[in-house]
Amino acid sequence: MDQRQGDRGDGRGPLIAFRHRALRDRAVVPDVVEFWQAATTRVHVRLRYEREGAGWQRRQLWS
Repeated sequence: MDQRQGDRGDGRGPLIAFRHRALRDRAVVPDVVEFWQAATTRVHVRLRYEREGAGWQRRQLWS
């Protein structure tokens, strides 16, 4: 498996694709990603990252 990197040309940053000889090229380019951060108090933190321009905006959805 090898890694290729190119430019999408729309200002959202590089496009990274992993290629395997037996598979067609695939790329995952998210515009929204959510994470849950566990806490020992069981009051977890939910974070949402949304692509805005060339960067990411972080929002806290739950704590």
